Amino acid sequence: MTDLGTLPPALSAEEQELAGLAFPGNLLALLQKWETGAAQHLHQGLFTAAGEDFGKAQDRALEMLLSRLPCGGKLLDVGCGLGGLAGLLWRAGADIVGIVPDEALAAVARRRFGDDLPLRCCSFEDFKEDDGRWDALLFHESGQHMAMLDLFARASALLKEDGEILILDEFACKRVEVGEEEFHHKEYFLRLATRFGFACREDVDLSSAVAPSLDFLLRGLADHAGALAAATGLEQAVVENLRLVRHKQREKYRQGRFGYFLLHLKRKKLPRWRLSRMTEADQPAVSGLFSEVFGKSLTPAFWRWKYGPGRGQAVGLWQDGRLIAHYGGIPRFFHCPDGVYPACQPCDFMVAAGVRGLLVRKGPPFLVAATFIEQFIGYGTAYPFSYTFPNERSFGLPFRLGICTSPMVRMYEASWPAGARGGSFLWTMRDIDPAQPKEAAIIDNLWLRMIQELRHLVVGVRDASYWRARYREHPEYDYRLVLLCHRWTRRPLAVVAVKVDGRRLELLDWVAGRDQLPKVALAARFLAAQGGLEEVYTWVSDPVIPELAATCARIQDIHVNVPTNAWTEAPPLTILMGKLYLTAGDTDFH
Repeated sequence: MTDLGTLPPALSAEEQELAGLAFPGNLLALLQKWETGAAQHLHQGLFTAAGEDFGKAQDRALEMLLSRLPCGGKLLDVGCGLGGLAGLLWRAGADIVGIVPDEALAAVARRRFGDDLPLRCCSFEDFKEDDGRWDALLFHESGQHMAMLDLFARASALLKEDGEILILDEFACKRVEVGEEEFHHKEYFLRLATRFGFACREDVDLSSAVAPSLDFLLRGLADHAGALAAATGLEQAVVENLRLVRHKQREKYRQGRFGYFLLHLKRKKLPRWRLSRMTEADQPAVSGLFSEVFGKSLTPAFWRWKYGPGRGQAVGLWQDGRLIAHYGGIPRFFHCPDGVYPACQPCDFMVAAGVRGLLVRKGPPFLVAATFIEQFIGYGTAYPFSYTFPNERSFGLPFRLGICTSPMVRMYEASWPAGARGGSFLWTMRDIDPAQPKEAAIIDNLWLRMIQELRHLVVGVRDASYWRARYREHPEYDYRLVLLCHRWTRRPLAVVAVKVDGRRLELLDWVAGRDQLPKVALAARFLAAQGGLEEVYTWVSDPVIPELAATCARIQDIHVNVPTNAWTEAPPLTILMGKLYLTAGDTDFH
C-alpha cells in the first residue's frame, strides 16, 4: 500500500492510465490501486464482514448480478466502467455489448480484455443499436446518472417485449430537504417502471452491505488527498470537496434517506401509451395539440421561449405516434423570508379530445401530471414548490386525486377607469429597456427597495434579468415597460409593465415601494386614456389587495385558485399559505 498522503516516485503506466479517467472515476480507481494493489472495477462492494478485502466485496456484487441474468440472452451492460462484468461474460461466450461514456474508459477495458471486446462509446440515450432485440439491460451504478424518464424510454425501445432490467445502485428513500439530490427516489422510480409496463420481481435492500465501501472511500480520500491531486492534476480542494459530498451521502445512509438496492424488473406488457420527456424535436406535435385544445397556435419561437435550453421542461404521452397529453413547467425564482428559491409554474396541461375524461389514476392526464411532478417538483428536485392558476372547475378533480393542495391564495381582478394625469405633476414617465446596463441597474435598485417591504411574503423575483426574459424577450406579446421618475430630482420611483388587451390596458407587473403604488395606478390609467382605452385591470393574489387600498381599485373575485404540489415530498404548506404575492405577470398566459 502506498504511504498515506504521499505520491509514488513515479506513476506506473497503469496508474497514469487510471489518472486520465474522468473525474471522479480516476480518484476511485487510483485509491483501489494504491490500497489493494488492483483496480478491477469502479463500483462499490457488498461486504459480509468488517475488514473484508474490497476487491472480494466488489466481486460479490458482480456475482449477485450474474446469478440473475437470463441464460443465453442478448445483454447490454450500460456504463460498464473498466469492463469487468462485460469482459468476463464476453470471454465466457455471452452475447454482450458494453456502453462506456468516453474513450478513456474504453481504452482501459480493451487493454484488459482485448481490442475485440464489444464496446460502444456513447451515452445510453444515444445508443440506437438493435432496438427491440435485447433480452436484458444491466445498470450497475450507472442509472443514477440519467434522467429516469430518459432511462425508461430508451430501455423500452431496446428491450424485447418480455425484456428485463437489472439495477444495482444507490437511491433516495425519503426526501426532507430543499435542493437537488444525486440519486433517484426509489418509490418514484418504481412507479415510473410500472407506467412503462414493468413489474418488480425483486427489491433487495443492500444498504448495510455496501456501507463499508462508503467508509473505504472516505478514508482513502482523506489519507491520499495530496497524492490524488498530484496524480490527476486536480486541485486538492476538488478532492476535499468530493470527500465532503461523500461524507454527506454517508450520513444520509445512516439516517435512512439514501440506500443501496438491487432491483430486478421484467416487462409484463407493452403499455397502451408511451411517456417521454419533450424536446425541441417534439415542438410540432406540441403545437398541434396546443391548437386543438386552446384554438390558437404555439409558434416555434414561443415554444423556445418557454422550453428552450435553460428554461422549462415538459412530459408528453403518446399513442401510436400521436401526442395525446402534455404537462409542462417553467422556472421562476421566489424571494422567501429565509432566502431565494426556485419554483415551477406548471403550464400547457393539455389532453386530446377523447381522453380528457380519463383523469383517474391510470388515465392520460394523471400520468403526465404525476410523472412531471415526480421528476421535477418537491424535495430533492430542481423546484421545491410549484404554483399554478386553475379555475374552480379545473381545480376540483386534481385536488381530489391528491395531485394538488388546497389553494395557497386566490386570484382577483383589480380594475380602474382610464383617466387623466391628475395630481401627477411631480413625476414623469418614459420607456425603459432592461437590456441596457444603466436601466437594468435602476430596476435592480427598485427591486431591492420593494422586497425590503415585502420580506415577510413569498414574492416572485422582479429584478432586471427577470424583466428582460419575461417581457422584453417575449416573442409574441408587445409589452410596454415604463419608468416613473420624480420630475425634478429624476429619482426613479417605479417601473410598470403594461399591454393592450382589446379595449382595456392590462397592468401586468410593477417594481415599486408600497408608497408608490398610487402613482403606478395613476400612470396605468393615464396610459390607457392616452391610448383611447376604457379601463385598466390586473390580476392580484390575496396579499396584494391591501397594498392597493390607496389606489381605490375595484376588486372582483375571478374564481381562480393557486394551489401547489401535493403529490411528492415537499416543503410544508404553512410556509406558503396566504403568503404568495402574485400579479398578472406571474402567469405564463398574460
